[in-house]
Amino acid sequence: MIGYRKDIDGLRAIAVLAVIFYHANIPFFSGGYVGVDIFFVISGYLITRVIQQDIHTQTFSLWRFYERRARRILPALFFMLAATFLVAHFLSTPQDYANFASSAVAATAFLGNVFFFLKTNYFDASADFQPLLHTWSLAVEEQFYIFLPLLLIFAARRGGVKWVLWALFFLSFLASLFITPIDQKQSFYGLHTRAWELLAGSLLAIGVFPALASRAYNQILSLCGMGLIFLAIITYTEDTMFPGASALLPCLGAVMIIWAGMGGKSTYVSQFLCLRPMIFVGLISYSLYLWHWPILAFMRQLRSQTILPLLDVGVALVLSFLLAVMSWRYVEQPFRQSSFLSRQRIFTLSIVASFVFMGLGFATYMMNGWPHRLSPELQRIAMGAEDVDQKRLSCNRRTPEDGLCTAGPADAPSSVLLWGDSHAGAMVPALQHIVSTQQEKLTYATHEACLPLTGVQRAGQGKSCARFNEAVLTWLETSDHSIQKVVLLGRWALSATGERLPGEAGAAVRLETIGSVYLSPTTAHDNPALLEMGLAATLERLDKIGVEVVLLGGVPERGQNVPRTLFHQTRFALPNPSLSLQDVQKRHGLSHAILTNRSKEDHVQYIPLDHFICTPDCLMVHDDYPLYYDDNHLSVYGAAEIFGPKLVPYFRPSYMTLVSASK
Repeated sequence: MIGYRKDIDGLRAIAVLAVIFYHANIPFFSGGYVGVDIFFVISGYLITRVIQQDIHTQTFSLWRFYERRARRILPALFFMLAATFLVAHFLSTPQDYANFASSAVAATAFLGNVFFFLKTNYFDASADFQPLLHTWSLAVEEQFYIFLPLLLIFAARRGGVKWVLWALFFLSFLASLFITPIDQKQSFYGLHTRAWELLAGSLLAIGVFPALASRAYNQILSLCGMGLIFLAIITYTEDTMFPGASALLPCLGAVMIIWAGMGGKSTYVSQFLCLRPMIFVGLISYSLYLWHWPILAFMRQLRSQTILPLLDVGVALVLSFLLAVMSWRYVEQPFRQSSFLSRQRIFTLSIVASFVFMGLGFATYMMNGWPHRLSPELQRIAMGAEDVDQKRLSCNRRTPEDGLCTAGPADAPSSVLLWGDSHAGAMVPALQHIVSTQQEKLTYATHEACLPLTGVQRAGQGKSCARFNEAVLTWLETSDHSIQKVVLLGRWALSATGERLPGEAGAAVRLETIGSVYLSPTTAHDNPALLEMGLAATLERLDKIGVEVVLLGGVPERGQNVPRTLFHQTRFALPNPSLSLQDVQKRHGLSHAILTNRSKEDHVQYIPLDHFICTPDCLMVHDDYPLYYDDNHLSVYGAAEIFGPKLVPYFRPSYMTLVSASK
């Protein structure tokens, strides 16, 4: 009979608390996402141990194994899905509701990892608003357990369990090592690149590493294991190349702690893990994992920002624990008892519930989030999130060699080039408004997170941005074109300060030079000098070409998703988050000084944009239409109806063509 190990429940507590504190942006838990990897090792160890014992005693049954999995996983999952469907129906915008519904279908089918691989990066800001993002790890586990029992039965009959597991372990680990640098998102969500973590626990379970008799060795082993886990939790960040080799630390740490406890010897680590609070958190860890993320995601939707205030975080954590205890006590525990409903009823209820949730999710997705549940005003506001230029993605990163995108009559001349980042891409409708009155065509080239500069770029961008900018400049210098005016636009304030807005997800921005070696790394303090240096070099080359240059100042940044903010503000009578001209000018102070200085030095036109919508309070909406489609990019309406007419006086009729490169 397999004995219960309290220390493993304590290890579960560390894993789930690391994940929760990371998701809640608690300091010193920047690598808390490795808690999932610890769960994988624990799960692989415990499940393989049970299967191996049943195979050894010739009592193993696939039906009984999958019944246990159904009792363990499905009731709490379905309870959480039912509650989140209700909350999403009441709280979410149609777009958010439709996205949630499609993820619910995937979660029910245990394909969450595939769904989110296709939809979003785990570390992207948009992922913070997805209530079911966390179900990707459940999908990886359940996919693994479809094959594990069959694999163990097959290998046991041929006496090669150890070698089969070792072979699969190394194949999966090598896949993770090679794929992570090439396609980190695939490696993060993939069963093939995560299986080695579960197999590490499986290898422990079959006795590849026999229990150590020496208490001193177990002390050292467990202390080192705990040290590796906390090293990963504290030092890893969203920028860590993960999983790959980086996943070794938490996984090896978990293996060492479990291994140290296999001999039954008490250690300092096991004594800590066996404390009653640790054991209790470990017991409710599954329900706690299920509940914490939807609560945080819905609160982010309500706040329309990714970084929640401290009070909100406290409320979310308390609510998560309360719901987890209720779920564990009244859902998990009853259903895990074999006397509670027969196997046939468990399977029948599981199948029926699965079809109900998949049907509801599919219907909600097909109905675009049931917009008719809302008033016409709320529908109009919510549609602001989709008020995006339809060519935005297909035109992004297009070089002159690919053929730059244009707006306006196909046979009209093109004399203006807009060059910039995604803020420039969002400004295309404004400039299209200008050229449409002049019977001319707008040409634009966009690259996300890429300022229109030569010699300088954001750190960590690789070569894409530099190649893009050089391609645009080379085309202007060497090609037979009709461009007479070049308009430069970027998110200048972010690059000048290096700081993101309060509540905005994402790492700080650091600029670096291209093609030169610094004796010491640059910091955000170097950003202003580097920004001015890159701008000066760019303007010098444009001057030699002989084109007229216009510098557009930064668009006022909100910090909250505007359509979502307006939606919740209108529906629930929430206070209006204010932004004044003074706030914007403070944010744009550094970049404004640089742009002003360069415009004077290089004799180019500079057009600050702050006062276009800040007089002195900054508008979010006009005639019930949001001016932004997210927290800092103009919507098509905002660009065309507000910025376009106000820019007209600054553009002479003879120069009405634009090429834009986006952020």
